[in-house]
Amino acid sequence: MDTGYRVAGSAADVIKNAMVKIVPVLPFDVRLIATVHDELIFDCPCSEAAQFTGIIRMVMEASIKALFGPELPIELNDQKETSTAT
Repeated sequence: MDTGYRVAGSAADVIKNAMVKIVPVLPFDVRLIATVHDELIFDCPCSEAAQFTGIIRMVMEASIKALFGPELPIELNDQKETSTAT
Protein backbone atom coordinates (compact mmCIF):
# COMPACT_ATOMS: atom_id res chain seq x y z
CA MET A 1 0.00 0.00 0.00
CA ASP A 2 1.35 3.41 -0.96
CA THR A 3 1.39 5.74 2.05
CA GLY A 4 3.09 8.74 0.41
CA TYR A 5 -0.23 10.53 0.12
CA ARG A 6 -0.82 10.14 3.84
CA VAL A 7 2.43 11.90 4.73
CA ALA A 8 2.16 14.63 2.09
CA GLY A 9 -1.45 15.37 2.93
CA SER A 10 -0.85 15.53 6.66
CA ALA A 11 1.79 18.27 6.90
CA ALA A 12 -0.92 20.77 7.84
CA ASP A 13 -2.12 18.41 10.57
CA VAL A 14 1.40 18.22 12.03
CA ILE A 15 1.76 22.02 12.00
CA LYS A 16 -1.68 22.55 13.56
CA ASN A 17 -1.03 19.92 16.24
CA ALA A 18 2.38 21.45 17.02
CA MET A 19 1.00 25.00 17.24
CA VAL A 20 -1.70 23.93 19.70
CA LYS A 21 0.87 22.15 21.88
CA ILE A 22 3.76 24.64 21.64
CA VAL A 23 2.07 27.93 22.50
CA PRO A 24 1.02 26.97 26.08
CA VAL A 25 4.51 25.72 27.05
CA LEU A 26 6.41 28.81 25.94
CA PRO A 27 6.84 31.85 28.18
CA PHE A 28 5.17 35.17 27.36
CA ASP A 29 8.28 36.63 25.68
CA VAL A 30 8.33 33.90 22.99
CA ARG A 31 5.64 34.39 20.38
CA LEU A 32 4.55 32.36 17.41
CA ILE A 33 4.34 35.09 14.77
CA ALA A 34 3.77 33.24 11.50
CA THR A 35 3.44 29.97 9.68
CA VAL A 36 4.80 29.52 6.17
CA HIS A 37 3.92 26.22 4.50
CA ASP A 38 5.54 23.70 6.86
CA GLU A 39 7.42 26.22 9.02
CA LEU A 40 6.64 27.85 12.34
CA ILE A 41 8.25 31.25 12.90
CA PHE A 42 8.82 32.50 16.44
CA ASP A 43 10.03 35.74 17.95
CA CYS A 44 12.10 35.54 21.13
CA PRO A 45 15.05 37.20 22.86
CA CYS A 46 18.34 36.21 21.18
CA SER A 47 19.83 35.17 24.52
CA GLU A 48 17.13 32.52 24.97
CA ALA A 49 16.83 31.24 21.38
CA ALA A 50 18.86 28.05 21.92
CA GLN A 51 16.80 27.03 24.95
CA PHE A 52 13.48 27.56 23.21
CA THR A 53 14.65 25.89 20.01
CA GLY A 54 15.06 22.67 22.02
CA ILE A 55 11.56 22.94 23.48
CA ILE A 56 10.01 23.68 20.08
CA ARG A 57 11.89 20.80 18.45
CA MET A 58 10.75 18.37 21.15
CA VAL A 59 7.09 19.36 20.70
CA MET A 60 7.35 19.17 16.89
CA GLU A 61 8.86 15.67 17.07
CA ALA A 62 6.12 14.56 19.48
CA SER A 63 3.46 15.91 17.09
CA ILE A 64 4.94 13.96 14.19
CA LYS A 65 5.18 10.76 16.22
CA ALA A 66 1.60 11.18 17.47
CA LEU A 67 0.30 11.28 13.90
CA PHE A 68 2.62 8.81 12.15
CA GLY A 69 4.21 6.68 14.86
CA PRO A 70 7.86 6.50 15.89
CA GLU A 71 8.99 4.45 12.87
CA LEU A 72 8.60 7.28 10.33
CA PRO A 73 12.02 8.79 9.59
CA ILE A 74 11.73 12.56 9.74
CA GLU A 75 14.23 15.39 9.77
CA LEU A 76 13.59 18.72 11.49
CA ASN A 77 15.68 21.78 10.74
CA ASP A 78 15.93 24.89 12.84
CA GLN A 79 17.34 28.21 11.87
CA LYS A 80 17.96 31.27 13.99
CA GLU A 81 17.97 34.77 12.53
CA THR A 82 18.70 38.00 14.31
CA SER A 83 16.24 39.91 12.13
CA THR A 84 13.36 39.05 9.83
CA ALA A 85 14.51 41.86 7.56
CA THR A 86 17.43 39.80 6.20
